[in-house]
Amino acid sequence: MGPLSRGIASLIFCALLLRAQTPAQEVIIRTHPYTPPSTILQAESNLVEAGLIVRDSQGRPVGGLHASDFEVLDNGVSQQITAFSELRADAKPAGPPPEPKFVTFFFDDLHMGKFDMPFVKQAARAFIAKSLKPPDRMSIATTSGAGNLDFTGDAKVFAEKLEHLNLHTHVIHSLDEYQADSVNTLAALGAAAKRLSEASGTRILLLMSSGFIIYMGAEHDVETEVQNAIDAAVRWNVVVHAIDAKGLTPNPNAWRLRRPLAEITQGTGGHLFENTNDLAGSMELAANPQVTYVLAFNPGSRDGKFHTLKIRFKSKRGDSIQFRPGYFSRSDDSEKALAARAPLDDAVFSKQTLHDVPATVALTGGQAKDGTDHGTIPVSIGVTVDLNRLQFTSANGRHMQQIVFLMTLLDVNGGFVTGKESIMDLALTDEKLASLKKEGLKTVATLNAAAGIYQVRTIVREGMKGGLTTSTTAVELRAK
Repeated sequence: MGPLSRGIASLIFCALLLRAQTPAQEVIIRTHPYTPPSTILQAESNLVEAGLIVRDSQGRPVGGLHASDFEVLDNGVSQQITAFSELRADAKPAGPPPEPKFVTFFFDDLHMGKFDMPFVKQAARAFIAKSLKPPDRMSIATTSGAGNLDFTGDAKVFAEKLEHLNLHTHVIHSLDEYQADSVNTLAALGAAAKRLSEASGTRILLLMSSGFIIYMGAEHDVETEVQNAIDAAVRWNVVVHAIDAKGLTPNPNAWRLRRPLAEITQGTGGHLFENTNDLAGSMELAANPQVTYVLAFNPGSRDGKFHTLKIRFKSKRGDSIQFRPGYFSRSDDSEKALAARAPLDDAVFSKQTLHDVPATVALTGGQAKDGTDHGTIPVSIGVTVDLNRLQFTSANGRHMQQIVFLMTLLDVNGGFVTGKESIMDLALTDEKLASLKKEGLKTVATLNAAAGIYQVRTIVREGMKGGLTTSTTAVELRAK
């Protein structure tokens, strides 16, 4: 074991020993969805990189610009741009293949006109047929929650769900009811952004709505909810693009309905596509810009805090700039935490098989159940650890260990699909340890995905030495 692994094990056990100073539960379990290391903009080696897109009034990307055209503000302080480059989609790629796209189509089915839903569904079909290829994934989210579909690469499953989407508009009897619909829309959008943030790849959220009013008087103002949705998306590193489902409209008051769409896109670094009937083309412009830029600057010392980022033109132009409006500056403590996680995250995509921890893996399921309505199929992953061959440390009469279980589903190309992580903090009495040595320490996680062939990648780590056990098992998920 190298110095880094020993240091990580020491960090883990410092935390365990602190917990042992007071009477503790014998087994504390923390389970949460697993997401591979995020591409969230971070300050590494004191250098921050920021991607941006410049669009004209029609939403088309603008090329030919230089570092001298821009000014960068970090928490309001002007920064010197130290690197700048223009990237074109038609250029031959020099590096690894591009990341898969994860596209969430968010249908605001509470705020669409009678003819708007068929219009956007037709555009979504055209966009999928033209622009998304394996291993890209797509999902459907709605304000009402009806017809939601988790990420799938199966175009037929997506088309079937899309076909059955309907409006859920209703007669409004009061401003309170209208306000409730607006709040529900923002909450559902936030949930879709959170789910999208768990994807590993290029993430695109397309909000399709005919718009709604967010200010109806002092007692019915939902501006706070709009800002909360923006803040959450920024922290989850999700850019929201909005498409006005009404298309080309002569309504002079349309800006009132578009106001929340404009605020959400501007606040998250996205773009609002409006006054056009080419909705499929708008989706294409949002997902596949032909020209992008990357700039870098040195913000100075790291403080472990969230920084607001502003990029603007030095001279007045009629174009708009799309960029991510914030980043996290890592602290020394966060660097240590990242180092502690690195062996686990690296093991997810490694093909290596390790046997440091005595554990067995068993799979069950893999076939759709009756009554499922989400286009996904469950597979259960059971892991049993033999504690007889593990070392423990002692504190206050307890046997201390930490076991991390990481179960992930990868596609046939090794791309991440979904995963769960369980952390077990053990503070066992003599009796409990003896019992678990006979039965084994067990955990089960259920993962869901569309029909297809996958790889189940399972990682188990023990905390005392940082030892890892890894395995890869092929599995076919079958629809009935």
